[in-house]
Amino acid sequence: MHVTLKFIGESNKLSEIQRVLADIHSEPIEIAFRTAGFFTPRAPRVFWAGVEAPQELRLLANSIDSALAEVGILLETHEYTPHLTLARVGSGRPQGDRRDRNKSTMIELRARVESLPPPEFGTMLAKEFYLYRSETLPSGPRYTKLGRFELK
Repeated sequence: MHVTLKFIGESNKLSEIQRVLADIHSEPIEIAFRTAGFFTPRAPRVFWAGVEAPQELRLLANSIDSALAEVGILLETHEYTPHLTLARVGSGRPQGDRRDRNKSTMIELRARVESLPPPEFGTMLAKEFYLYRSETLPSGPRYTKLGRFELK
């Protein structure tokens, strides 16, 4: 699991990306994981946990965005809204009987989650961030770490 700071997309500029990320400076950031929700509530596909953090997390994401723009990566057009993806439907090879694939387990999960008090998942001190390669495979996504960058 990870909290995305910036989605880069396809790029052949790995060394330039790693160089500008190495120049990013931020103190470690305390992050709390609270609440839960669903993207596209009517037809939910992603179940997420909310991320609560001081302004430094948004500043870090903005610093990364600006630094990557220097090497030709497009700037974000949406406000940074961090979350932790807990479950996703629609990626990977379909499972189960063909007749059951149109039934939304996310709708059932949403009903259960909404009937409970808001969850508290805990806190952590982020001391580093990573550059990942993300690949979509028939079995689901695969993430490979390409770089590690300390927050100090």
